[in-house]
Amino acid sequence: MDYSLTTYDRILTAKCVFTVLPTGATINFQFPPRITNESNNSEWLARDQLSIEPLKIHKGSGGRKLNMEWDYVCTDSTWNPTKISETLRLLKAYFFEYKKEFYPVVLIQYTEVIPIPTQFRLMSCQIDYSPEIATSGGASHPLITKVGVSLEVATTVSGNKGAGSDKLKQKPLRACDPRWY
Repeated sequence: MDYSLTTYDRILTAKCVFTVLPTGATINFQFPPRITNESNNSEWLARDQLSIEPLKIHKGSGGRKLNMEWDYVCTDSTWNPTKISETLRLLKAYFFEYKKEFYPVVLIQYTEVIPIPTQFRLMSCQIDYSPEIATSGGASHPLITKVGVSLEVATTVSGNKGAGSDKLKQKPLRACDPRWY
């Protein structure tokens, strides 16, 4: 924990859960992350009725999507080049270190926007580096690193286990209380 932060920022940072599954790696934050936007949508089937507007049949809702951002500043013995680069590799492992039989998700809880631990698919990750380089203990890393991720809620997912077989609910997914969408 970075004790140079204000008490409020330390509390927010400590309350954020961001775990990459199936590796189980916890992503630690130097500063409180920011949820920058969220979206939901409805799915509709349109049928032309030769009238002013088509008949629209509600097919359900799309999953909740949100974007989250956070920063790292390579400044001290805690948040040094090695720790920041290792943290970024833990995050990027989501895209590469998974098993075929295990559905990859990230478990997130943060403020009242995501008040209970909820599973999301990590759809994309963008990492931007400043041109300035910091060096500590012989290791170097960009001074400022900005991380942005796009996420989609993953409450129920099914997969096929061979042609013609029943769909199976894959672990570790669980039902999510709809009021938190």
